[in-house]
Amino acid sequence: MRALFSIKTYPYTVFTCLLVLVFYCFTYSDTVLAAGLSDSTKTADSLSASKLRMVVRQGDFSYENATLVEDVTWRGTVVIRGALVISPQTTVRIESGTVIRFYKSAILRQAPRMVIMGRLQCNGKPDKPVVFRSGNNDAAKGDWGGLLFVATEKRNQMDHFRIEGAETAIEAHYSHLTINGANIRSSGTGILLHDSVLNLLNIDMNGLDTALEAHNSEVDLRDGTVINNYRGIVAKTSTIAVTSVVVSGSKLQGLVIDECRIRIGSCEFSGNTFGVSVTGGEGQIFWSRFVNNSELGLELTGARIKVTNSLFTENQRDGIKVNDSRSLIFGNSFIKNGGYNLINSSKDNIIAVQNWWNSTEESVITEKIAETVKNSQSGKVVISPWLIQKPSLLP
Repeated sequence: MRALFSIKTYPYTVFTCLLVLVFYCFTYSDTVLAAGLSDSTKTADSLSASKLRMVVRQGDFSYENATLVEDVTWRGTVVIRGALVISPQTTVRIESGTVIRFYKSAILRQAPRMVIMGRLQCNGKPDKPVVFRSGNNDAAKGDWGGLLFVATEKRNQMDHFRIEGAETAIEAHYSHLTINGANIRSSGTGILLHDSVLNLLNIDMNGLDTALEAHNSEVDLRDGTVINNYRGIVAKTSTIAVTSVVVSGSKLQGLVIDECRIRIGSCEFSGNTFGVSVTGGEGQIFWSRFVNNSELGLELTGARIKVTNSLFTENQRDGIKVNDSRSLIFGNSFIKNGGYNLINSSKDNIIAVQNWWNSTEESVITEKIAETVKNSQSGKVVISPWLIQKPSLLP
């Protein structure tokens, strides 16, 4: 009876052993991927062929010169060596508090960076931001390449994150991107756009060569600070709206506009060498403050700009310099600027009526207005009628 029982149950025993063996193989394989192969045993060919993502238990992820072809959610710590490409059909979601560290690859000596051709959803929170940084303890400018968006018009959303030590923190070409709560510092360029659409809210950009640079793009920037950069914001042949943003401490210009459609409102440009420079284009600047800029508050050249209800005060030299008659200046207040309140450097007449010049006496007002072309055809600054009292509300 015992022998008969063993013979009958033998096939089931073999089947059970096979199941255990298969389970062990899969578990072992996953463990090997989690641990990762050493740099000395990996080859570029095998990585290129497999494009496998190496998963570490407890929510940690590791990649080296890889391409993601399936959706994934990141949490914990993510290690990227070399380049990681998110393919067009792939969505990467990042949970709050995740830290993504970038290292150079020992196999392919290219700068570490993430290339997004699919969709990126960064779900940080104010108290638990997502962090992108180099693997070095002290992040330095150019340690890693940054995030590159390439031809992705999907709903890329980045909420509450910090980027440190990148060459260009965020670069986008022919892409759409919405950002809320960006903290970018210790990098070369903060955000660089070409032919892209950006909605940007609640920013903190500090210690950069250029905080934001846009070419042939659409930018809507609301709320935040752009402080202590070499250049603040640069826009060329773009449409740009800037609302409730402080641009301060720029070693060169706070805002540079070249052939753009602009709308600048409720902003402050303070402590820069040059506050705002606008060349060409059209639009309006209103309810903004130009304070304590060392050379010039605002310069207008060939631009159809309405400057209204703004304050120019305590700039170390001049308030506004106008190089032609295409702009209109009215309803503003000029108080205690170190040089001239307004300079007309063209042969055209400048209309600057209904402004407060910190005085009601014409002789005092005209002393602070310069007409630099001195000949019979020199342009004038038309200031009459001017305001006879300081506005009760100032920006």
